[in-house]
Amino acid sequence: MRGCVHRIRQLALVILCLLCGPAWAAQPPKTVAKSAPLRIVSIGGCADQWLMAVAKREQIAAVSPVAKNPDASAYFKEAADLPQHYNRIEEILAFKPDLVISDNWGPPLLLSMLERLHIRVERLGAVKQLADLPPVLEKIGALTGQKKQAKKLVADYRRSLAAAKKNKPNTEVLAALYRPNGYSPGQDTQPNDVLATAGLTNLSAKLGMKGSVMMPLENLIYYHPDIWIRDVRGPNTFGLGNLLTQHPAILAMPPTQVEIPLNQWFCITPRSVQAIKTLQDAARKKEAKRP
Repeated sequence: MRGCVHRIRQLALVILCLLCGPAWAAQPPKTVAKSAPLRIVSIGGCADQWLMAVAKREQIAAVSPVAKNPDASAYFKEAADLPQHYNRIEEILAFKPDLVISDNWGPPLLLSMLERLHIRVERLGAVKQLADLPPVLEKIGALTGQKKQAKKLVADYRRSLAAAKKNKPNTEVLAALYRPNGYSPGQDTQPNDVLATAGLTNLSAKLGMKGSVMMPLENLIYYHPDIWIRDVRGPNTFGLGNLLTQHPAILAMPPTQVEIPLNQWFCITPRSVQAIKTLQDAARKKEAKRP
């Protein structure tokens, strides 16, 4: 009996959301074309960032909580004052979205339910390589009526990648990204593509590892990488898994240590190019020290 009452209350809430919605959502922004979506909701940490990079602030109705996480989002400052949802359909419906965009992390059932309610859903999929980002930005530009902004963003992004290719180190620089619990991204990962674009050799990929897998500490010591990369995370993120990255054997190794904010390659975004610049600067310094 209680279960039935709970379901009835949930259904009533959904209907109320459809009928009402937030009052501000009904006010069309003056800076956006009439034909463009005015109440866009993004689902997934990567979709959040792509949307914020292209669309106007007035067009964004809500983002996921990941957008405001400084460890995962390179656009956390832009997301600070945006409404957020927690992937609950009643919350999303309350914003009366005229467009929902999702990356590959969007819950399939939620997206399907939204479509059954005749809400437009665009699935953008995953971006695993730097070269895959421009088409996604261009698509968001077309969807949001912000083609000019997307075109400029893509042009700047491609220009940065082209410059990075010309600035690769002259010799092999072996790099290792060693994360909590000994996980190290290998082939088919975003960090590996960033490292390759910067002209560095990823130790995990060189050893044939695919995906994010655990690398034995002995491998790290035996191959003695030129550069050891650490993710920079926000405060209050300490866990027992971090103890391995502080092992005395690692701390005794003399390679150059580089810190990369995790949000620069948690998702591939226009701001991922900063990680490439940081890595190339470290590689140049390492080369300069070689006899």
